[in-house]
Amino acid sequence: MLIFFVNILFSTLAILTTARILPGFEIENPSPAIISCLMIGFINFLIRPILLILGIPLNMATIGIFTFIFNALILNLATGLIDEFNLTSWGASLLGAFILTLIRLSIDSFPETRRKLLG
Repeated sequence: MLIFFVNILFSTLAILTTARILPGFEIENPSPAIISCLMIGFINFLIRPILLILGIPLNMATIGIFTFIFNALILNLATGLIDEFNLTSWGASLLGAFILTLIRLSIDSFPETRRKLLG
């Protein structure tokens, strides 16, 4: 259970960092960021596997780059469900998905830090 909360914390920090870096990726304060993390996780759990299976030919043709379009679609879906989370353009959505992926990859590449946090 603690791992779940640590993942939510890291994802929230990734979303807030992306909002600070990227114009057009707008979140007013941390509470909508937490809600958006939960919403994105829920959407990823329900819809992402279907999108990935249906998009296998496109993903193979683009050597996996089409996955960022799926991530941008998921971000756009989350912004439609959360009022305080806005993306002003499709470009902001694509770039936001890319930046979020980079931030999460950098966080996930340090498992010893996560172990120290969890005790």
